[in-house]
Amino acid sequence: MLCIGMLFTGLPHSGLLHSGLPHSGLPHSGLLGHGQAAAQEPARDRPSDLDNLSSDLEADRLAAVEFGEQLGSVELKTRRDAAYGLAKLGSAAIPAIDSLVKALGDRDEQVWMQSAMAIARIGPPADPAVDSLIENLEQSNDQRRYRAAWALSRIGAASIDSLAQALQNPSVRIQVGAIDAMGWMAAEHQQVVPALLKSIDSGNEQVRLAAAESLARSRSVDALGVALNSTDPRIQVVVAKSLAENETIPESVQDRLSELSQQGTPVVRAAAIVALLSSDRPQTDLSESIVQIALSDDAEARTGAMIALRKLGDPTAALEQLVAAVRSDQSADRSAAAFAIGLLGTKSAACVPALVDALKSDEVDVDEVIRAISRIGSTAVTPVLQAFSDPQQSRDRLARTLAMIGPAATPGLIGALQNESLQVQLNAASALAAMDPTPESSIDSLVLGLKSESAELRAAVGVALAGCRQLPQEVLAQLRDLRNDDDAVVRSAGILAITRQNEDQAVVLEMLIGALDDPSSNVRSDSIVLLGELRSDKSKVIQPVTAALQDDVSVVRRAAAQVLAGFGRDAADRVDAVAKLLNDKDYQTRAMSAWAIGEIGSAPANVTDRLLELLADPNEKVVLASLTSLHQIGAEASDGATKLGSLLNHADVTIRCAAVTCLATIEPDTKKSVPLLIQSLADKDWTVRRDAAAGLGKIGSPAATPAVPVLLRLSQNDEDQDAARGALRSIDDAGPGAVPQLIEALKSEDRGRRFYSAYLLGKVGADARDALPTLQEIRDASDSDRFQGMVDRTIKSIEAASE
Repeated sequence: MLCIGMLFTGLPHSGLLHSGLPHSGLPHSGLLGHGQAAAQEPARDRPSDLDNLSSDLEADRLAAVEFGEQLGSVELKTRRDAAYGLAKLGSAAIPAIDSLVKALGDRDEQVWMQSAMAIARIGPPADPAVDSLIENLEQSNDQRRYRAAWALSRIGAASIDSLAQALQNPSVRIQVGAIDAMGWMAAEHQQVVPALLKSIDSGNEQVRLAAAESLARSRSVDALGVALNSTDPRIQVVVAKSLAENETIPESVQDRLSELSQQGTPVVRAAAIVALLSSDRPQTDLSESIVQIALSDDAEARTGAMIALRKLGDPTAALEQLVAAVRSDQSADRSAAAFAIGLLGTKSAACVPALVDALKSDEVDVDEVIRAISRIGSTAVTPVLQAFSDPQQSRDRLARTLAMIGPAATPGLIGALQNESLQVQLNAASALAAMDPTPESSIDSLVLGLKSESAELRAAVGVALAGCRQLPQEVLAQLRDLRNDDDAVVRSAGILAITRQNEDQAVVLEMLIGALDDPSSNVRSDSIVLLGELRSDKSKVIQPVTAALQDDVSVVRRAAAQVLAGFGRDAADRVDAVAKLLNDKDYQTRAMSAWAIGEIGSAPANVTDRLLELLADPNEKVVLASLTSLHQIGAEASDGATKLGSLLNHADVTIRCAAVTCLATIEPDTKKSVPLLIQSLADKDWTVRRDAAAGLGKIGSPAATPAVPVLLRLSQNDEDQDAARGALRSIDDAGPGAVPQLIEALKSEDRGRRFYSAYLLGKVGADARDALPTLQEIRDASDSDRFQGMVDRTIKSIEAASE
């Protein structure tokens, strides 16, 4: 306002999970380790250690046998503990291999996963598990498929023949799982490469891509060169990225990369160029292609181009093309070129004039251009300072640019303060003021400007000094003199500078209160804002600010209302004074006072009534502020539905959202509010539907139960899913009208949706009889004990209510 750790969490005994599995969230990820602990050979001259080792091995063998037996227990806890115990034993769990293979058929998730983990840690001797693990690659559960593939990779060579056969399986899941397992085999890469190359030609895109990623992990340049001949752009990208990490690339493969750098899609071209830059091929002919890709519409391609730019040994040719792009007629090209230039940092100093010139345009991403110049650093300071003399330039943009350059710009700015040109001095002061904090080294030069005949320079210097962390007393004395300056802007700058220093709060308070009598409304409004920053003695601040609510100038009244809002409930006894501004002829003042009442957080009934009346104000800002305030106050209004109903169809989506939120808060009669909120669930804008769902969830059961059928339908949409499900959880009930939707939801592939639908049907009771066949069907098809138990309870509840 001044006019100037662990891979899998949440599982019991998670400390046992230290196998080095690759991250489960990244399919086809690189090999991170075998998970086999390296055994230390005991010293030959220490027979006691050998005895201890023998004893330990025997204890592990006995433990494995015991755990193996327990793994067949009917007790779930016993099976889980046994599976954890075997996973902890690592390779010593081999005596239990038969039991572990059987456990791969266990319906409990934790038993299954820990058994798969144990098999993976056993390693090559666990080959009896290969067939069962391959069968598990067909699972719909992503985690089970992933862990099965990982265990197969740990078994290694003994599983390769079976994995090769699995590649002929008609199931895409099994093929991809087998390919993943092969890709994670570090020691056996050469044995699996032929099978992976064959899969590159698969008719299924998912299989082809999995094979390419597994080949990429092999780092076999010859095999990657063959795969690079694929016509699938995604495979070309995966292979090119892998080749970029190789130390040497054969000339024939470079030739193919060169072809792709000119003929492929933008993403392929970028990946091919990055790979070529890693080879010994000349770079001079790549600059033009890199720039073209950097300016493309494809975000992934642009990222690749940026990587290529960083790899260029000599970016001169590319910079010439980027400068041309900065001067392009296309706004997108200018912004993309600025980003690319900034990425090169000090190497792109020759681009500064073009970038500075771009700051004059209103059709450029100004922030991107400023960032680019700032990354070039100190060499950009002089051209930026010189640009201040251009009448078409924005002083604010140039000042922000110098401020972003930071300390490197300070010496040049200090020198500019001594320049004979007043305009140059002003520019330098503005740039220093934009820094945070103002550099301490500039104080002496800035102080000289306080004596200038130019009021504009005195004000600019005052603002810059306000940004200093601590000023000498003699400088503070000169700033105090500014309070008597003939120019209002200079007086405001002096007041600001003194307030920002660590002056005695009582002295500052007296100064600011005195400034409320200043003839300039700007000085008065600035002083009110600064008073709002003083928290040491609220009572002494609140009184003069309240008096300012009656100022003749609207900007002062608004400033006073804003400051009182910042005091929250500490200003509760001033609400009536603020509420008088609700009738102000200035719409901005009405809006500010309405908003301030909400921030204060309480209001008598007569004020609430006036806020409701303002919902019909011709200005949308006033309407929105009144809605926000009514919601924050939370006061009940018996005619809220009547006042808010028309706003639910308002053209402005922000007002519709606020009206929906307010309706759920202030209308005490849910028979009026709930139908209106259900109506808003059909709004064309998803944010309105989201807020309507939240309002219904807040009202809860039983009043909001009629909304459940509509919420169930919305829960099927990606856009509305989270909001609808949140509301359903809060309402936690359903009436007979929701039964058809609940039965339909039982058939969903979404496990969470099936579970919650079955749960709600249990609350409906006898009216849910039609759901019994479907409930029994999904119960029998489930392999989850928890889900089956819940469905059983639902069926019993419906049957009992029907008797």
